[in-house]
Amino acid sequence: MIVNPFAEAGRKLSEWYERNEPQIRRVAEVAAQVMDGLPNWLSICAVTFARGGWSTASLGRMGMSELAELVNRLHDEPDDVVRRELDRAIPEYFRRDDHAQLRALVTRWDDEHFQERYRTFEEALWAHTQERYTLPIYSLAPQIEGVLRDVTGMHERRDPWMDRFNEAFGYAYERSKPTEPDWNGELSDFLALPLNERYEQLEAFEGFFALLRINELYINGKFSDLGFTSGRAKRHPIVHGVFKNYDEIESLRLFCALDLLHDAVVEYKRLETAGQLSEVDPGNQ
Repeated sequence: MIVNPFAEAGRKLSEWYERNEPQIRRVAEVAAQVMDGLPNWLSICAVTFARGGWSTASLGRMGMSELAELVNRLHDEPDDVVRRELDRAIPEYFRRDDHAQLRALVTRWDDEHFQERYRTFEEALWAHTQERYTLPIYSLAPQIEGVLRDVTGMHERRDPWMDRFNEAFGYAYERSKPTEPDWNGELSDFLALPLNERYEQLEAFEGFFALLRINELYINGKFSDLGFTSGRAKRHPIVHGVFKNYDEIESLRLFCALDLLHDAVVEYKRLETAGQLSEVDPGNQ
C-alpha cells in the first residue's frame, strides 16, 4: 500500500503542534498584543515628535530600536526636554554616512511633482552638507510657497493658496493667532477609537501633524520681535532678511517640511483628479 504523503505530513504536523501547543499559544498572544498596540505606539511616536516640532514621517529609515528608545525615553518628558533632545538626535541621524539619509530624502523628490524645482533642492542639499546653512534656508523657504501656489493654481498676491490647500484635507489653521494643539487631547481621542478604526485613522492622525508643520512656516509676527525673527524657521522673516537663526537644525527643518509637502502634494493631486476638492471662499483668508 502506498502511503499518501500529504496525510503523513499532516500527521507529523499534528503531532508537532500537540508537543508545542503551550509555546505556540504564548507566541500568538504576544503577536496579538503587538498588533493591538502598534497603532497606539505609532500615535505616541507622532505626538512625541510633534511636541518637539518635528515629524516621524521624514525618519522612515531610522531603525525601529533607535526610534523606540528615543520615544520611550521622551514621551513623558516636558515639551522643552522633548524639543532639546530631538534637536540633538535628528541632526545626528541625518549627518551619518555623509548625510546618506538626507540625500535619499532629496533624491525621492526627483519626480513629476517637484521636478521643475529639483535643481534648487540639489544645490540646497550640497550647501547643507558643506555646513553652509544660510544658503538652503534662503532657497528652500520660498520654494515651499512656490510649490503650494503651483499645485493650487493660485498665483495672484491675495489668492488664498494656503487655505485652498488646507481645505483639501479638511484642515484649519489660524496663522495670525496660532495655538498649540492639545497634545494629550489629540492622543486621548485617538486611543478612544475602536481598534479597527485606529488602524484606519493612523495615517490621517499623522497627516494632521504634517500639515501643522507646513502651516507653521507661515505664522505671522512682528519683525521687531526677537522670538519671531530668531526662533524656528518661518517663511516671512527668512525671505525679508530679518531671520537670524541660520543653523543646521533650521536648515533640516525646511528639508523635512518639503518632504512632508511632497507627500501632501501627491495626495492633493489624487483628490483633484478624483474631483473631491471643494472651492475656497477668498473672503476666508
